[in-house]
Amino acid sequence: SRPIAALNEDRVARAVAHYYETKSPDQKFMYSAHYSTPEHVLYFLLRQYPLEALHVGSGRFDSANRIFRSIAAAWRSVNIDDTDVKELIPEFFDGDGSFLENRRHIALGTTVDGKVLGDVELPLWADDAQDFVRKNREALESRAVSKKLHMWIDLVFGSKQRGVPAELARNVFHPLCYEVEPSPDLSPADQRAIEAQVCECGQIPRQLFVQDHPARKHV
Repeated sequence: SRPIAALNEDRVARAVAHYYETKSPDQKFMYSAHYSTPEHVLYFLLRQYPLEALHVGSGRFDSANRIFRSIAAAWRSVNIDDTDVKELIPEFFDGDGSFLENRRHIALGTTVDGKVLGDVELPLWADDAQDFVRKNREALESRAVSKKLHMWIDLVFGSKQRGVPAELARNVFHPLCYEVEPSPDLSPADQRAIEAQVCECGQIPRQLFVQDHPARKHV
């Protein structure tokens, strides 16, 4: 299993090259941003929580060309764009799919090709938003996926989150993404700057396991 940022061979090659060519410890990373940040979560939840998205976006929505508008476009972006390492949020696998629908009729703008944004465009195999979520959940709970779920746990919460195992797994993020004890020598201004950086770039969860997580047993 790989982190979402390492799905594209060309992109991960550039990330690894940057990591090994960089000498400065505070700039030694493969990915500059984390896979889950407030901005990333609200990217997906914009239609459901527009006020929160406006707060994170300094009082305005992003350009229509960058707003979450289709599943296909989001998939292409996370496979190609060096700065896009977003993981899916739980709503993709649970609930009624309402976060994909513009039920509030929010004015989200018009793209450069003249498309007025409304509901998120779904794959052809989904009948509607609720069916899309239901089929995602069926896939997540399938034997093919569940038998490899422990590998994802290792990357996010476990043995491949830090250190040499993380390097080998191509799973190294910006140093500020990792939870560390704050230095008593930091000034209040520096502390606020670090907190702002963490809010913007995200933070790695606390490491729960140091040994590889066992695979799920099917009975």
